[in-house]
Amino acid sequence: EFAIGAVTESGHRVLNEEPIQYLRVPDRYIEMKTAEQRRVAEERARYLRGPHPPVSLANKIVFLCDDGIATGMTVKAALADAIAQRPKQVVIGTPVIARDTLQELQKTCPVVTVYVPPFFSAVGQWYYDFHQVEDAEAKAIIDDYYKSMHSR
Repeated sequence: EFAIGAVTESGHRVLNEEPIQYLRVPDRYIEMKTAEQRRVAEERARYLRGPHPPVSLANKIVFLCDDGIATGMTVKAALADAIAQRPKQVVIGTPVIARDTLQELQKTCPVVTVYVPPFFSAVGQWYYDFHQVEDAEAKAIIDDYYKSMHSR
C-alpha cells in the first residue's frame, strides 16, 4: 500500500517526491511508468464506462470517495482531474485517513472522515475484509446505475 505516484486517464499525475528522491528512482522509470499507467487507466475507464460518455463535473458538487487514504496519491490525482473540470465544489469522503495526508488535502477541499488514527501504517489494517474490488464488480454497479437513470 505504498505509492510513489498516481496518474489518471486524462494524464493528471501526482508524485510522492520524498521517497522518489530517497530511493533515487530514475526519471526515465517515472516517465515509463506514467505512460504505462495512463494507458491502463484509459483502458479501465473505457471498459467500466462502456458506451457511455464521461460525466461532466462542471458546476456540480463532486464527492470523491476512497476506501481509505494513506499517502493520498490516488485521491490527489483524482482531485486534480476533478478540479480541472471546474466543479462547484469537491468534497473527499473516506472512512480512515493518515493525519498528515488529511492536513494536506484539507488545504484544497473539505474532507469527511470517520477516523484519523494516531499511527497509520496501511488502509487494510482498519478492515476485517479488505479484498480488492474487481473491475467486473465495479462495471456491474456502473451498468446498474446507467440502467436506473434510463428507467426514470
